[in-house]
Amino acid sequence: MNLSDYLVLTDMDNTLLRVPHGIPEENIEKINEFGRLGGHIACCTGRSVDAVKHFTDVMRFSAPGITCAGAVIYDFNENRPVYQMTVTENIFPLVKQIMEDFPEVGVEFHNCDGIFSPRVNDLVKSHCADEFITYREVSFGEIEGMIFNKVLLAAPEETVLRLIEYTDARKGTDPMYEDFDFAHSATIYYEILPKGVSKGFAVKKLAEIMGIDADNVISIGDFYNDIDMFNASGHTVAVADAIDDIKKITDMTTKRPCMEGAVAEVLDLVMEYCEKGIPFGDPLK
Repeated sequence: MNLSDYLVLTDMDNTLLRVPHGIPEENIEKINEFGRLGGHIACCTGRSVDAVKHFTDVMRFSAPGITCAGAVIYDFNENRPVYQMTVTENIFPLVKQIMEDFPEVGVEFHNCDGIFSPRVNDLVKSHCADEFITYREVSFGEIEGMIFNKVLLAAPEETVLRLIEYTDARKGTDPMYEDFDFAHSATIYYEILPKGVSKGFAVKKLAEIMGIDADNVISIGDFYNDIDMFNASGHTVAVADAIDDIKKITDMTTKRPCMEGAVAEVLDLVMEYCEKGIPFGDPLK
């Protein structure tokens, strides 16, 4: 097996990097080396395209990355989407109603050109600051009719729990809600996604685009939102400081935690397997 036969996908937050510290130098150096040697490495993240671009000046992904929780596969070297799914026009009346019923909720519309916010609150500000991105404060009329990949709602935890009840009550009764999937991506975030979008769907699509056998996809993660990615991968790796439930379902766990170069450890291992001509995951001689 050659490095070019493998596709390595890494989650970003708490796997590749940690806010506010950024990406450990070991990971940056090894990702760049892996790509130079012919390996395919990219992200698989809920972050927006802009939130990933912040890092690509120093770290070169050698394969298109999965962003927006699977809605966008983006080539950061050519600066263009390779594949994307978008929300339907029903997103506008749906979000308008949520904004009327939940005046404390901050709103971010995400696409490949950036983040557009018709309502900014402190959580929108902190979210964008943590991910080193700039939001554009806009009126609702300025964005109606534009194409978007997802909407993120930011609110205190108790409000998010009420939002979940609110949307759950309308599924099956309000036709607008049938166009979307909803994800509780963090205690203070609730996301509205195109129907059928997931990290797992995007992993399969990217492997198909690149001509990589699904058995040769290696994914690295730390949390429950990586399970879809794991289910679509041939080999799964938890970082040392992943939650225990994730360590139980992955094929292996790194010795190093996130900020000590867990991703670099995995890439070193893939290179060792290739140097010895042994398929990844088989016993090393």
